[in-house]
Amino acid sequence: MASDNSKSEQLSMDVRLTLFRDAVDNLRMAKQQQWLVAYYVVLLFAGIIGLHSLLIDDGRHIVEGLERIIFTYSGVVVAAGEAYFIFCYQAWMKKYRNRTTILMKDLPAAHGNVWQTLNPKSEKGLMYGLDFVLMFLTVGVVGASVIAWYVTRTLSYTLIALLAAIFVDVLVGAIFWCLSEKQSTHAGGQPVEDSQRDRTV
Repeated sequence: MASDNSKSEQLSMDVRLTLFRDAVDNLRMAKQQQWLVAYYVVLLFAGIIGLHSLLIDDGRHIVEGLERIIFTYSGVVVAAGEAYFIFCYQAWMKKYRNRTTILMKDLPAAHGNVWQTLNPKSEKGLMYGLDFVLMFLTVGVVGASVIAWYVTRTLSYTLIALLAAIFVDVLVGAIFWCLSEKQSTHAGGQPVEDSQRDRTV
């Protein structure tokens, strides 16, 4: 009987360790995806500049009229798309950080101590790793501003693009924040509801 209980406990611990490793792998993957998003955003900005160079074939260095508006706000659209994906992956990481927090309580002390040493900060909240989030978003804001200046050479359009990019970043971040807080509230103040269900696996 004692042997059966020991095997059951060992199996349960193996399952927890497997879930813990899966959560860590997902955290690593999400962070890599954020870097890829920033990389592709830079490529998109370069593509916009290249397209501008192809269209301006009559000796002009700036665009006017509708072309000016399209090129100016294309950079803002790219920045908005970047913000969306950055916060999507940030929410994804929050889910798996909550999962590791729950699973860590049931892991042997050695595993828990190592994890706490590597992650001394609080792992709750959408804004964990805010420095990296701001760095990624800055790529979009600066890129949109550079695009506006390059295609129009006017301070007014550059400022419009800068403020518009900042606005959409803040708006997207606020939406994800509200959704995150709402989900936490529905979970009764505990970490993400999905993580609670994983604990019973």
